[in-house]
Amino acid sequence: MCPVPGALALLLFPFLASAQFLAPRKLNNDIVNELTEESFDALIASSSKVMVDFVRGGDQTTELKLAMLKLKEEGSKAPIARVDIDKYPALTKRFFSGCDERHQKCQNQFPQLLWFVNGKPTHYHRNLDDAQQIFNFVSAMDRDLVLTLSSFDDTETLPWDRYVLFTGQRSSAMYSALEHVASAHMDTVAVAHLEEPGSNSVSWIRNKTTVDTFAGDTPDDNSVEAWLRTHLTFGNDAPEQPVQEDGSVLVVASTFEEQVLRNDTDAFLLVYAPWCGFSRKVIPQWSEFARTVTADMSGLVVAKMDGSANVIETKEYKWKTFPTMVYFRAGDKTPLEYEGERTVEGFVKFAKRVGSKAAANDDSVVMLQISSDSRKGMNADDL
Repeated sequence: MCPVPGALALLLFPFLASAQFLAPRKLNNDIVNELTEESFDALIASSSKVMVDFVRGGDQTTELKLAMLKLKEEGSKAPIARVDIDKYPALTKRFFSGCDERHQKCQNQFPQLLWFVNGKPTHYHRNLDDAQQIFNFVSAMDRDLVLTLSSFDDTETLPWDRYVLFTGQRSSAMYSALEHVASAHMDTVAVAHLEEPGSNSVSWIRNKTTVDTFAGDTPDDNSVEAWLRTHLTFGNDAPEQPVQEDGSVLVVASTFEEQVLRNDTDAFLLVYAPWCGFSRKVIPQWSEFARTVTADMSGLVVAKMDGSANVIETKEYKWKTFPTMVYFRAGDKTPLEYEGERTVEGFVKFAKRVGSKAAANDDSVVMLQISSDSRKGMNADDL
């Protein structure tokens, strides 16, 4: 999963500032549990929920203690521990890939908080570095999937700035669907429930105001998930001038669909992370590529997006490694990943080969496309 910078981290967790550290805290003498290769598995198996911070050396000692103190005050019983990634690289690699020198891609930036349930790692992990963020992460994870309220008045005291409110029966198909969807988005959305026979209403609440209502006829996981995702894009503000000096288009999460998933033209998107050396290395080539397209190629938008600061909660567009380059044909929302040489010549060759104009004269476009998982390892000449 993409590392999340501090400014974005607080947006992702569905908890208001009411639980923040409003004053300097007096730290107790609790010792942060330092895990080793010998003690790791035993600690993870000792509790149904555990949070482990993978860090360098003694980083975040104060932050972890502050978070532990506040979490204890709030009633959390989930153990918190730490792994020194420099001392135990083999242990770290069991869960994180780091940077792949061979393919020149980065996946994880440390520190990384990883959530375990029943002794197994979950897909929930975050690159967080202060006490407030650590507290929010654990608070978001250490709770029920759906919170049942006694009355509507209870919504006034909920600690979340955004949540889904379901008014209906616990025995309904909609409740079951919301449970399944909630389990996939514990760190980004909360679900509250009011028992009311005869009702089946699902609303999106933002800052205590109803913003949207689910209008689907079928209360299944996919339809609820699709509706929820329309409210789960997080990132930078849309730039006033998205077109950059080199001719490329700067994309953020809120403008992704408009700028990339277009019907009128193809789009070639670079998803990068500023902290990733491989990303910084390819950006000048991408900029030169944008100039080449502006001068010599029509019907193609060259775009770029900071993937570590802009999160799109969809399986198809939630890229986990940086840099990633994907091509979208006009009217086609299926991304074609580029894995060739990171040169202007390579980008141009790929765009000409898979672009809409080439596809219009290529009988292979009627063939069934292979999945993204099966496509891993292919180079540009394989497509």
